[in-house]
Amino acid sequence: MSSPSRHEPQPSKLPFGTKTKDGVHGAFTANTRLEEQISGDGSMLGLCADSGDNAIALIETFPPPKEVVLGEFPRDCFNAWTCPPPAISQYLLGPLPSIISALTLSAAPLELRPLKISSAVFILFRSTPFSYDGSFRRNTPASYLKMLDMYLYVDVTSMDPAKWYLIRMVYNRQVFGTKEIFSRHIRMVDFL
Repeated sequence: MSSPSRHEPQPSKLPFGTKTKDGVHGAFTANTRLEEQISGDGSMLGLCADSGDNAIALIETFPPPKEVVLGEFPRDCFNAWTCPPPAISQYLLGPLPSIISALTLSAAPLELRPLKISSAVFILFRSTPFSYDGSFRRNTPASYLKMLDMYLYVDVTSMDPAKWYLIRMVYNRQVFGTKEIFSRHIRMVDFL
């Protein structure tokens, strides 16, 4: 094997960015050692440069990207009150695992629709309201008032509005299982 000429580049024995026993910064210590050897007489590298040859003007360490050197470590603050003496210790846990999916949770769609109990409202109050905000009112009693002491328990746990259903109705401290039972009851009893 012939000896390399003075202008032929020599392969590095430690590529930039490789992890050594010193960690991520092992390549930087190698660069520092290389700078020391070049700034000397150059006899160790076989460099015999003349004044007209190319020269290395600057060698400096290149900082690695932040995400390579600094992983995400959660900090844990541990209160050891039962140990003599009580102590507060802080630990770095991790590194955290990388994110495997970009799952975003959004709110369930909300669909507002009134239950069709207008016939029961007409029987109870002898009138039906024209609007939800009360801007159109009839000149009859209780056409615009909120129905007092009437509660509707509706199961809306499904994300599909078609699967929502009425669980119970409570009116005047009486519980009704369905709106049909409620309608039958108000027809039998004279509320007004």
